[in-house]
Amino acid sequence: MSLATEQPTSIQTKTQLSGHKAREYICPGIETLLILYGLWRMLNSFPILYFFDGIMRLNAMRELLHGEVSPTSYSLVGPLFSLPLWLTQGRHIASWWIPDKYNVFLFMLFMLAVYVAFRKRIDHSLLRKFFLVLIVASMFSDQVKYYGGETFTATFVGFGALAITLAPAWVGWATIVLGVVNTPATLIGLVCLSLKKIWDDKRWRCSLAVVAAGSLILAESWIRRGNPLKSGYEGQVFDTPFIIGLLSIIFAFNKGLLFFTPGLFLPIKKYILALEQEEEEKEKLYSAYMLWVSFVVGLILIYSAWWAWDGALFWGPRFFLIACIPASFALAVRLHKPSKSIVANLLTLVALVWSLCVGIDGAIFDLNDLGQFCVVGNYQNSRLCQYDPYHSPLWRPVVNHPALSHNDKVFIAYSLIVFAYLVVPLVITVTQEVYSIALRGWQAKIWRF
Repeated sequence: MSLATEQPTSIQTKTQLSGHKAREYICPGIETLLILYGLWRMLNSFPILYFFDGIMRLNAMRELLHGEVSPTSYSLVGPLFSLPLWLTQGRHIASWWIPDKYNVFLFMLFMLAVYVAFRKRIDHSLLRKFFLVLIVASMFSDQVKYYGGETFTATFVGFGALAITLAPAWVGWATIVLGVVNTPATLIGLVCLSLKKIWDDKRWRCSLAVVAAGSLILAESWIRRGNPLKSGYEGQVFDTPFIIGLLSIIFAFNKGLLFFTPGLFLPIKKYILALEQEEEEKEKLYSAYMLWVSFVVGLILIYSAWWAWDGALFWGPRFFLIACIPASFALAVRLHKPSKSIVANLLTLVALVWSLCVGIDGAIFDLNDLGQFCVVGNYQNSRLCQYDPYHSPLWRPVVNHPALSHNDKVFIAYSLIVFAYLVVPLVITVTQEVYSIALRGWQAKIWRF
């Protein structure tokens, strides 16, 4: 009897261990290849696009290389980091080794820096899921095609929030300050982030980052415009009623965070606490997530009353690119540790599907034909371009069916493969839960979050 019962158990145990080892090596390999391929597609096949802010930064760098300091209102802190690309582009290293691809390189370096710095503090599988969501299901797919400043601010502040929580803190504060100086309006975001950090650590020295960022912003104005108080934004007005701007930034169909970063609105605390890590590490990880969210809250507060809260003629809420980082992380965590609730898992699935549509739309279609429609008659259609779903960049491809190039089709296929890979554990969990409910009749379990 003893041998009869022990033999199958032993075989089953060996089979489980073998399967676990296979997953331990195969899954990381697949995920790494998907990440590298996605970044390669961004670098090699994504088109180069232009908009006013990006063009001004490009021109400022060209002037700087000719010995002139541009007085333009846009900071040179971010563009200065692209100097290696400017200095080596004439060597014909590769077709994509050009300043116009700067934001793709920033995006890649952000992932590399996060992995190298925090691979011992954050589950590797979770990090890889996070990176995959950022590539195929976030606004980065659109923003990296431009030479704008939002990618620099988002990646530097995004990395910094992790560093000041998980260490090294001084590196984190330095990168956050640089990211903020690159976009002076985000100083309010830094104020909110610092207040959250002060609340967590009970140390007022975190406020020194605000002082440092403010001082550097004044110093740049002094050097470039001859007056520390001359920001270049004189004449910019805050004439949008605050509550209108607030609701629009969150709910406007064509510009709202709810539609472009749905993962931002998903609760994740219990999912982080369920990770297989030490309790202290999980608490720090959640604290870093809340620092990201605090920074976004600060941006909402400052931009809600501004006349151009929508980011003007641009695909999506470009000022809030950093919101993609906590939004993508929330999706990655919920995919990594699915809930036991069907409703919660279906909510994750809906948010992921919608985010995937955002990522594909940004990568392939951008503004589509709205670039002409929204500027007609001195922007007389601006309200339609802000609120009307028919004139949303997210739905426009459904309306006019633009032609797809070979590269477009390849990226769409790649995105769908990544989606299928990420969603499999969630589908298995939901299927098991449905079977359990059908078998036992636990109707109340449907509504447990």
